[in-house]
Amino acid sequence: MGIAYNPGRGFVSTICSEFPVRVYSLTSTYYSSIQDAYDIADDGDIIESHNIIFTGNLNFDLNKSVTLSGGHDCDYSVIDGTSIINGDIVVDNGSADVSNVSVK
Repeated sequence: MGIAYNPGRGFVSTICSEFPVRVYSLTSTYYSSIQDAYDIADDGDIIESHNIIFTGNLNFDLNKSVTLSGGHDCDYSVIDGTSIINGDIVVDNGSADVSNVSVK
């Protein structure tokens, strides 16, 4: 479950059967946080996150490049919004290509 922002309805609860973050591949692996997914991701992996609010800082501090794609619906088939990070994104090592993510 997470909190998403819908412009017509304000903040709403969302209930998804999958964890809110996954490392995309033929055999995708699901995580409860973006940081957990980043820590296990390989160089070049795509991390996808739901259209919800995440709390806490993200520390991209490993020597690898990843793509963070936010705003996905529950089954990761459509980007229908923006993932919101209530915290900071710090890139100390490697690189990150970030889309559909807002930092508050």
